[in-house]
Amino acid sequence: MGRTLWPVAAWLPIVLACSGGGGSPGADSAGADGSVSDLLADGLAKDGDSSKPSGDIAEAEGAADVLPVPDAPSDGRAEIVPPVCMEGTGGSPILADPDETFDLGPYLMSPTPTAMTVMWRTLDAADGLVLFGKGDALDRQATHPGEATVHEVVLEELEPATRYAYRVESGGIQSKVHHFTTAPDAVQPVRFAHFADNQNGPEIFAQHVLAMAAWGPHLLVGSGDHVQAGLDEPLWKEQLFGPARGLLHQVPVQLVVGNHEENSPFYYQLMANPHPADHPEWESHFGFRYGNTYFLVINTNYFLCPIGEVELPDGQHMRELAESPEAQSATWRIALGHENAWSECWGDGDCGYDGTLCLRNYVVPLLADRGFHFYLAGHTHAYERGQAANMVHVIAGGGGGSMDAWCKDWPQTSVVHTAHHHLRFEAGCQTLRMEAVDLDGNIFDWVELDKDAPGVLQDQGPIPDLPPPTLNSDR
Repeated sequence: MGRTLWPVAAWLPIVLACSGGGGSPGADSAGADGSVSDLLADGLAKDGDSSKPSGDIAEAEGAADVLPVPDAPSDGRAEIVPPVCMEGTGGSPILADPDETFDLGPYLMSPTPTAMTVMWRTLDAADGLVLFGKGDALDRQATHPGEATVHEVVLEELEPATRYAYRVESGGIQSKVHHFTTAPDAVQPVRFAHFADNQNGPEIFAQHVLAMAAWGPHLLVGSGDHVQAGLDEPLWKEQLFGPARGLLHQVPVQLVVGNHEENSPFYYQLMANPHPADHPEWESHFGFRYGNTYFLVINTNYFLCPIGEVELPDGQHMRELAESPEAQSATWRIALGHENAWSECWGDGDCGYDGTLCLRNYVVPLLADRGFHFYLAGHTHAYERGQAANMVHVIAGGGGGSMDAWCKDWPQTSVVHTAHHHLRFEAGCQTLRMEAVDLDGNIFDWVELDKDAPGVLQDQGPIPDLPPPTLNSDR
């Protein structure tokens, strides 16, 4: 069943005790559908997409009544006054020239104002060395202890918003020289690109990579299903790190784990995500700041909803990250997960899946109460954009897998488009603009927010005509 079972099993005796007897829990401890078993079914049915129960679906307006959402601290900002945003520089086109010296990489992760993590993979165990320096110099070095096939070296004592050169070396073999720029230490604008569900479509994903490189992002983020089967080790190169190789030499990436990653050890080996030292399982469930934007990465394979009024550890961790000073002092707050709250499309067009109840009734209201501006998801292979609880909800599962078919209406969803796509964001000091871009470079939808008018769309794109769908064969 995967890791999700353990925290649920650990808390079930407490839940049963709270229900007032040894029989079945009553409605007070049951959550949305009146029984713990229904909640468990919704939360644990992660391995087969179309088998998820749709059940009785509560409307967004009543979501907080179905699963009680903890009160946000003082309008969601915890009495924190964000620093003044400093105008930054825009992006520049990136030449995504792949360096195939090593099996994977080098690629960049966990960017901060003073550090960057460099990773690469060799076919045989070897030492790992990174030569680096400001500008084009290579006058410093960092290593990892011992020998390995997956190499992870943290470059530290860097200067904020500064361009560095680097070259990696293992077993006496050297890569080409590449460059990266550290994150700013001030509250400055950031350009980032988003993709999801590039599984089984490396040729299509490679086109997205070239388009994102030409746009020039500071950061890449992804909402899961980046490989079709996470336990199939070659797919990590074939479907993710191979097509994106040239861009990942220069731009750091942080990725959500989806159901198709299968909670694979390869995800954890190949990622360098921030997490508490005493909770290594939270390497897929974390938050980080880049410039003026806070990113909350949610593992939707975890059980995030409370059972009755009992808050489970993963849900508590999510809430604490959302309430953290790092999140609340940011100009913009972006949450990323794989599964979505409302879905109008699915593989065979009959809505065997129409969104995830826990996200709809608990996670989205909780994040909205804490001032989050976007929830970005995948799982459904389509583009869908809507709004609920003053937060924009976007499904952007168009990274490469074949597209889903439209099957139902949700009042929370206003735009549906079935075409391969990626997203790009300009998170400025005053406005946040999202654009959805198809393979031909067309911006077919957009949204613009103003930081002084939370929940109000200052500008938005037209609703496109729904093209004839291609039924999904990836599920």
